[in-house]
Amino acid sequence: MVTGAADLRAQMKPSVLFVGLATYSRVGGLQNFNRRLIANLGALVDEGALQNCHAHLMDDRASDLPHQPGVDIVGFAQDRAGLILRTLARSRRSDHLLIGHINLVLLAGLAKLLRPSLRTTLFVHGDDVWNDGLRAKRPYEPFLLKWVDRIVSVSTYTAGIMAREYHVPSERFTIYPNAIDDFAPSGRATSGHHVLCVTRLGTGDHRKHVDQLIRAIGELAARGRPATLSIVGDGPLRPDLEALSHTLKLEDRVQFLGRVADEVLDQAYASSDVFALPSSKEGFGIVYLEAWSHGLPVICGSLGAPREIITDGVDGLVADQSDVSDLADKIDALLSDPLRAREMGQNGCRKVRRSYLNRNALENLRPLLS
Repeated sequence: MVTGAADLRAQMKPSVLFVGLATYSRVGGLQNFNRRLIANLGALVDEGALQNCHAHLMDDRASDLPHQPGVDIVGFAQDRAGLILRTLARSRRSDHLLIGHINLVLLAGLAKLLRPSLRTTLFVHGDDVWNDGLRAKRPYEPFLLKWVDRIVSVSTYTAGIMAREYHVPSERFTIYPNAIDDFAPSGRATSGHHVLCVTRLGTGDHRKHVDQLIRAIGELAARGRPATLSIVGDGPLRPDLEALSHTLKLEDRVQFLGRVADEVLDQAYASSDVFALPSSKEGFGIVYLEAWSHGLPVICGSLGAPREIITDGVDGLVADQSDVSDLADKIDALLSDPLRAREMGQNGCRKVRRSYLNRNALENLRPLLS
């Protein structure tokens, strides 16, 4: 019996090309997402689920790139023309084109013109597609999205905003949550009154509301509560936040640790009682997963995607980021009830193990490539 061409194609494993922004040369949530995605694509190649996988990364240099089993990674530095030409050439020999950021969506349209059968997927994360003051949509992007077969969002919140702002039908979205690596239980040696915040302090991060968190510590000080705060992270906002701490006379209560090594960060988690980030700009909030992995209860803001993963009163508390008193009340509630705080942290830890480990991300990736 002669096997038909259609049967042969069905037996062949798909070939995948991922195109992303700087991934190994910078630090951030998008970079962590891309690294995990590339590693999991490599794992699928190694197990035989994919024929091959290539990754083209804008702005990364060859010296930035790791050896990633199963994936041929190329960094294009500032060579935009090279990125476009090699991506289009590789797309003609690929079954799936994965676009890592909406800034690169033009490549999906061009690749589809060359190979109409190519399946195209765009990954979106948060304020990259919220069409707000941080990044407004380009006039041509809604048109180019017609060439994208599927949009994969890390949260329902981001998918909903993008559907509204870009006029994309909701059925074209697939939710693909963030994940963290598996972890071993960690010991804790806490003071009973310490709050930790881990975040970037970039020029576009005012809506992380770290200033409100500092003010809440000031209010707790005025109430006579022994609350202290450590802030891990760095960026242009740090001098203003340090000035605010000085103005409120909180130098003995608020500590700026800057960007730290992983071992120091682990120590910061281990010596804290509560994790707080009352942000209103999170497209997902992977930092809450990391806090849970260390057994900490978390406090998030009332806006954004974190409310999808945080169950108020079960594994964390939701605070109104615009209300300093409410934020102070939520911190005080956890610091004054360590048994409740510990139970919330344990609930969050179980949630991470159940739904947000890398094995979940790997299994969630499979249907995106079917």
